[in-house]
Amino acid sequence: MTFADGWTMRSRTDILTIFSTFVQFTGDRFDSWVANPRLAKNMQQTLLQNADPTHSEDFWTLHWYRLWHRHPLASGHLWAYLQDPCYAAAEQVTRRFTMVYCSLADGFQIAIANAERILNGYNPDYGSNLKAYARTAFGNCIRDQLRQQQEVNISSDWGLLRRLSQTQLTQALLTAGFIQTETPILIWQCFKAICIPEPGRTSRGLSAPSQAQLVAIGNRFRLHCYQSKNPGASAEFASCDVEPEQLLAQLIQLATIARSYLTPTITSLNQPYYDDSSEDQLYTLPAVETPMTQLLAAEAYAEQQARMQQIGIVLEDAISALDIP
Repeated sequence: MTFADGWTMRSRTDILTIFSTFVQFTGDRFDSWVANPRLAKNMQQTLLQNADPTHSEDFWTLHWYRLWHRHPLASGHLWAYLQDPCYAAAEQVTRRFTMVYCSLADGFQIAIANAERILNGYNPDYGSNLKAYARTAFGNCIRDQLRQQQEVNISSDWGLLRRLSQTQLTQALLTAGFIQTETPILIWQCFKAICIPEPGRTSRGLSAPSQAQLVAIGNRFRLHCYQSKNPGASAEFASCDVEPEQLLAQLIQLATIARSYLTPTITSLNQPYYDDSSEDQLYTLPAVETPMTQLLAAEAYAEQQARMQQIGIVLEDAISALDIP
């Protein structure tokens, strides 16, 4: 397999290695195929029991696909098989998607974390080849992740804070180790009430609060703080009297926590082996929508509802005009 930069990835040519070996990276490039002993032994035994030379790669792919919910090693064989399309998709997308830097190894990890979801979405009855299907699906997974990263990157800290939901900020704080979240949430609510984009402008590029806005945020915070007499405030926010400089520092901290939560760091698994003796680390990676996906979906829905409301008003005015004798 030769890529655009002239670099060659050694192809797997025999059935045994296709279904029992995994990519080993050195830095950001393919280094070697590393065999999993249990998968290799199982595949070898299966080949001896089914010694039909006409059985192709596609035959064995379908064989393990039909068994993967029932056979303890079937998923491992499929994970090994998916290494090629995953690597090819990662190489293609990370090379062409220049707006956000993502290494080939990171792209591979983003994609392979979705392997189970991709297998669940595959239907051999439609006649498609799993390798071709997976390559397209892996590419889409990487592109979606990078677009989300780009969306976070182009948002200012203040725009990002405005776009958060309270649930997302609460989860971000809990993930960061906060035990009490009431006071930082109150500071954020006061910030949202005071720092509003100019008419016709989006929240994405919102500027930092001015000194006057920080004073207004502090006054609003102080009022709500004394009214609630919040007994759950953390020591960091124990006083209702917070100086503008403290508020600014805390808001910056909240933005940093939120950004980290919305775009979690890709951790290299650094394990070329499929380990069936314990829960594979790939299964522990999230296969659900990321917080940033949910945020963008909520914003798109809100914008759609606003447009529908505007259209409704225009239609009502038009109908009212028709009723005038």
